[in-house]
Amino acid sequence: MLIKATDIINQSVELYLKHFKQIWVYLAISLIPTITLTIITLTEISLEVHMVTPKIANDIVLLIVFIAGLILSLWAYLALIKGCDRILKNQLPGDWKENFISAKTIILSGIWLSIIVGLTILAGSILFIIPGIIFTVWFQFSIYSLATDNTKGIEAMKMSKNLVTGRWWAVLWRLFAPSVLFAIAAGILQWIIGQILNLLPTMSLAPSNTVTIFSNNIISLLLLPLLIIAGLILYENLKSTPVNKTVPIS
Repeated sequence: MLIKATDIINQSVELYLKHFKQIWVYLAISLIPTITLTIITLTEISLEVHMVTPKIANDIVLLIVFIAGLILSLWAYLALIKGCDRILKNQLPGDWKENFISAKTIILSGIWLSIIVGLTILAGSILFIIPGIIFTVWFQFSIYSLATDNTKGIEAMKMSKNLVTGRWWAVLWRLFAPSVLFAIAAGILQWIIGQILNLLPTMSLAPSNTVTIFSNNIISLLLLPLLIIAGLILYENLKSTPVNKTVPIS
């Protein structure tokens, strides 16, 4: 029997709050690209205003940092999944360094999986929006399969689709309900912080609301472990209640 959406939400929040001391390290590392890009953006604006460096040179630096940030974010994401998976299975979360070292071995696989899943969903969306939605649900668990079961590439996608087949609507609801609830909570928090920042006169000096965008990124980052834990709870539940006998139980 599939777990209820309310149970996924309750368990996710409980585990998140209980183990936040272990989780925050991953969030801090994930924040490095955002902080770096914010500093570079502000510096670039200042340099351009004073005509110190050409715009194309600044843009190249931004591009390099952006790509490096994406790789670091994926690395931290995979490590966080591994840490949350251990927590979910009532194991010691392990030292964050240990999980990062373990995640390092699957970064290239993670990049490749992200590309093929992204292109598949994009192709479905171009054909028509409905296939794109169907593919998104089918392949939602591919990254969990890679991070926790070391299933790579197309096999991870097959694994994910196999878990969803025969109960697509039920899985969609259990993905949708926690995501919407957590997103609403984050949106309310972002609005409150935005109102506070607008009251501060110094905030008007920040170009393009950089400080507001930075604070929103932090809130979004705080939301990430909740979504990961919710996804892992459902992933493990799907594996323990297979519709198709080919689903491996770890």
